[in-house]
Amino acid sequence: MKRRGAALICALVLLFAASARAVPEADTLIAVSFRMLEEDNPFIPRFEARSGQKVDVMFPQGMPYLFGNPYSRYTVFNNYPDYVLMRAPATSGYFVKGELYFYGTDCSGFIRYINRDSGKAFQPDTLSNMLFEWQYRMYHVFGTQTDTEIPPINEQKDTLQVGDYLILRRQGARYMHIGMYIGTMRDFGYTEEEEPELAPYLDYPLVIHCGLSPVYGERFQELIDTYPEKYGKVTTTDGGVSVSIVGVDPDAVPEHRHVQHTDYDYFVMRDKNYVLTNISLENLVGYCWFRQPY
Repeated sequence: MKRRGAALICALVLLFAASARAVPEADTLIAVSFRMLEEDNPFIPRFEARSGQKVDVMFPQGMPYLFGNPYSRYTVFNNYPDYVLMRAPATSGYFVKGELYFYGTDCSGFIRYINRDSGKAFQPDTLSNMLFEWQYRMYHVFGTQTDTEIPPINEQKDTLQVGDYLILRRQGARYMHIGMYIGTMRDFGYTEEEEPELAPYLDYPLVIHCGLSPVYGERFQELIDTYPEKYGKVTTTDGGVSVSIVGVDPDAVPEHRHVQHTDYDYFVMRDKNYVLTNISLENLVGYCWFRQPY
């Protein structure tokens, strides 16, 4: 009897281990990255329904962007709305060193977080190599300034894998930007009938990234205005973690808005009126899709 009991326990342990391993890596990467989105983001319930995984959103307002903080501890608040505050560690076109902001992270810090919390084998210097040595064609899938032919944007889904990185440099920008491929609108169950303005672009790549946004600043400014005794001396963020579509012709995007120093092109989706920004591939010094070596 004891042997049978022990055998049953072993079988259950093995079954549990097998089920744990059965979660696709792609779903793990998406679930981890989606924790940084705002709690009413429309992509979250669609991913949960498709994957059977639960996304535990960390920050009701989403993870704010803070340039120059790539090693964030991800403790943006202790007890909502008591957000942790931080003086900017570096100056950019949107942040001033020493001024007070909501504690957040930047694009490379967000990628490091995804790797760390998803358990991916990740070399600390890999991201730096990818960011600064992409022109030497290290790790590329395809992109400009490489020998690899770039497929049409709506066919790139046939080559890309969830977890691939999009790295780009804009004209006049001092720094590159990085985001992670998560699939397409169609992968998340969207149809032409649900999102008619996006119907021609359901097969275009989607990325999740921490960067500039036309809505994050307003969202956190509202928080400042609601709690002036807490945040009256805080400067609002200019971005945060969001989902964007890649490669739509800016002239075909219906909404255009200038916020702070940036012109944004975006769609207002029918699903929760989500502002889906477009990452244009025009007027770039170059871009490349990368697949991290293991």
